[in-house]
Amino acid sequence: MSEKPSDEENAEEGYFSFEGGLEHDGDESQLEIDQNENLEEVRIYRGENKAFDQLIGEEVEEVEEVEEVEEVEEVEEVEEVEEVEEVEEVNEEQINNKYGIQKELPIGLVLEPIHLNRKFNYILLLKWILTILLTIFLISYLISKCSFKGNVSRESGVNKNTLKVSSYKINPIPRSLDEDLPQIDYRARDTIKKFFAVSNRNELNGIIRSSSRVLNHIEDHYSRNTFSIPKLESIDSVEKLDGNLSGFFIAKITVDDVFRARTVLLEDTDRGFLLDWEEFVRYGQMNWDDFVKSDGNDAFYFRVRATLDSNPEFAFPERFEWVCVRISDWKSEEDLYGYVRKDSDIGININKLLDDEWEKECILKICFPKERKGGINQVKIVELINNNWIIK
Repeated sequence: MSEKPSDEENAEEGYFSFEGGLEHDGDESQLEIDQNENLEEVRIYRGENKAFDQLIGEEVEEVEEVEEVEEVEEVEEVEEVEEVEEVEEVNEEQINNKYGIQKELPIGLVLEPIHLNRKFNYILLLKWILTILLTIFLISYLISKCSFKGNVSRESGVNKNTLKVSSYKINPIPRSLDEDLPQIDYRARDTIKKFFAVSNRNELNGIIRSSSRVLNHIEDHYSRNTFSIPKLESIDSVEKLDGNLSGFFIAKITVDDVFRARTVLLEDTDRGFLLDWEEFVRYGQMNWDDFVKSDGNDAFYFRVRATLDSNPEFAFPERFEWVCVRISDWKSEEDLYGYVRKDSDIGININKLLDDEWEKECILKICFPKERKGGINQVKIVELINNNWIIK
């Protein structure tokens, strides 16, 4: 039995076993290490003139360098992956911050940025609706406020009228709903009786129509004439008028005066029946006799009776171009002849008014011409003020 070679001998032969033995396979430049049971076979190149320990150290260093390089590469790859993930997280956070999206959004809100334009349109429409509603509210408020002011002013006007009526000494009987004819007749007769019972002109205001308008006329008339109301003897009839004088009534009466038979006109108002004072006294801006005797050229209006006529003492040139009207006062015996051109508006209207009429009651404004060639009874018709004696 041969002896076991020593380690040095085995080393010289080029074989080393981790189990402590060397084996020779015929290649001097290579060392084989067989792995048995968890042992790896390692072949290490050994160059010339290098000791075994030196070769082992170099191989170990190379293995360690390779492992360090691999570890460095793995670390760099891990760092690159982490950087990419961080960049993706940062980009995701920036996108979330830009569109206002929070983490873990509900499913329905993920598509919200797609519908931002539609949402904006809804908000704009809502603003318009609110603006329109606010405008309507303001307009309604202003209208109600104006209406309230109007009601207040009307109420104040009614109160003023009530105070004014209460200040009158004489007032008519107010009309009521669902009146019958006897009640209407009774109210009309009551007003007539109260009118003829006044003792001074101040008492007229509560019983005559248009008292505020005719107040100056009352002052003017009684400045030229003595205040006098004849005594009422009887009221013969009360009749309602139609047509242009709808709402008026005419009463035939008898008074203790030069002209015993008279007529009076009454208007049925909310306050009751009011008597027409201007018609009763036949108010004119001047007494008729005084006007006839005057030598001025000023024009005045009078309540007269007019009839189409012709005057043999015609004083106006081109006789056939003029309309001649006989004008008479209700009391005076002095008649006047008025003239107006046929083709003028006044002439046409007077022709229509007086056609087939006898002593038509009307209000005319007349004046004397500058040259009275035909006599003092010829006047120029300036205006047809009203077709009757009642001014509404």
